Amino acid sequence: MKKNKATSAQKIQSSVEEYTYFVLEGLIGNKGTSKSDVVSYIIKSWIDTNIQLLKEYDLSFKDFKKAKNN
Repeated sequence: MKKNKATSAQKIQSSVEEYTYFVLEGLIGNKGTSKSDVVSYIIKSWIDTNIQLLKEYDLSFKDFKKAKNN
């Protein structure tokens, strides 16, 4: 997975079902050192896997940079 060049992190909060919470806890140590790390890994992996779909919605990294400069 390529690391993007975004310089600042934005904090988000989410509620999840019990099974999802169980999975997140189970992935600690494999995909990150905390639930937050694991969620970040999952989101970045999803973005990487679905980049073509995101481009269709003008949500590529190139679109992000363009929007950030406006």
